[in-house]
Amino acid sequence: MIDLLNKELQEVKEQLWLKRKWGEHLERSSKLLKEEQLKQTRLQQQLLKEKKDVERLEGISIANLFATLSGRKLEKVDQEQQELLAAELKYQEAAETVNDLLEEMSDLEGKLKSVQDAQDKYDQLLSKKEAYIHSEDSVLSHQLYALLDSESDLHATLKEYAEAINAGSRAVALLKRALDSLDQAKDWSTWDMFGGGAISTAIKHSHIDDSKNEIHKAQRALRHFQEELKDITNYVDNQIELSSLLTFADFFFDGFIVDWFVHGKIQDSYDQTKATFEETIRIHQQLLEQKGIVENKLKLAQEERILFLESIN
Repeated sequence: MIDLLNKELQEVKEQLWLKRKWGEHLERSSKLLKEEQLKQTRLQQQLLKEKKDVERLEGISIANLFATLSGRKLEKVDQEQQELLAAELKYQEAAETVNDLLEEMSDLEGKLKSVQDAQDKYDQLLSKKEAYIHSEDSVLSHQLYALLDSESDLHATLKEYAEAINAGSRAVALLKRALDSLDQAKDWSTWDMFGGGAISTAIKHSHIDDSKNEIHKAQRALRHFQEELKDITNYVDNQIELSSLLTFADFFFDGFIVDWFVHGKIQDSYDQTKATFEETIRIHQQLLEQKGIVENKLKLAQEERILFLESIN
């Protein structure tokens, strides 16, 4: 009887964990969506102010934006044009993030429906378990149930770590792709500065467009990584902080235009992305180490339960 109740309770506790997790993700995503929509509106207004025909710009690729200025001397690309291009890059990033969030929120709402009655199930099973404990009225029973609950909580914590580590691995992989794309653009930029010609310029612009897309994917992965890290803080006290990485795309696009047109290179943008990449790797490694500590705690808890059972005469 008690084994069956414990098994059912563990399953329902996992549903409760998912309900809390998805509910908190949805709440944070809703808040972020409002911020991104405000940012999108602000950037669109800026574009309307600086360019009458903004509709033509909204559908144009980043490569074409740069191509409109190709062939002009670098010193003639004035500050206003640099700001316009930077705003366009950030506007596209905000628009894509809004679409991402709407899609993710719809998915979360569907998931929440599947566990909406988890609390009722948990309360009912807990009442059954309490009644069984009182009927047995044994100190040993209370101790055993406490040990089993401790193991169950540690299993849940390990699952949180596994999801955070997977999200971190994806962020690292996408940042690496962004770095590779920027590295290629950087190489073609150097070639173009030494007279690579029209073909070199076209290839360089293509790499710029690729870099922008890869940065967006990396930014999205970092946001998901942060969500998983926040879940972990509900279980353990840790000092991991990712928030400083989440705004790197805005700074990236601010500097990208200046790097390309004023300095004729994208080394600073590459270095900034590399720093984010290395910091994400550091956090990911920290998670792996913390997960190992929790695994050891679970092992000790399991050994304690076994010793307890063996000691009962």
